[in-house]
Amino acid sequence: MWRDIERCCDKYGIPFEMPSEFPRNGILAARVSVAFEDESWVTDFIKKVFESNFAHDIDISDESEIASVLDSLGQDPQRVLSLAKSHGNKDRLRHQTQAAIDKGLFGAPAFVIGDEIFWGNDRLEDAIEFYNLTR
Repeated sequence: MWRDIERCCDKYGIPFEMPSEFPRNGILAARVSVAFEDESWVTDFIKKVFESNFAHDIDISDESEIASVLDSLGQDPQRVLSLAKSHGNKDRLRHQTQAAIDKGLFGAPAFVIGDEIFWGNDRLEDAIEFYNLTR
């Protein structure tokens, strides 16, 4: 698996460093992503968290690292983390996780268009094409 990831990163010019610990606990980052999924900065947040973990071998389970990423994006870490750790948001993430399980999703990346599942990095274009055909 790791060699395949290295090849993909080389192909796309994405920096990669094998994490010294894998998997790391990404629950706080997931909670932030769910709580603010409609905010324009969330895509950059996700990219920076992945970069921290897979390009710089930084422990993304460390709340101070997530706060640092938020701060670098001009967000108020205390406000964002408070909402991300709220009971309502924790329930929201649990619900989304269960919905993914119910659809038969496992691993990442996976793309769901209607009732169709496209699994794997090499399926993104197929998912986009299917979406465009079904609109």
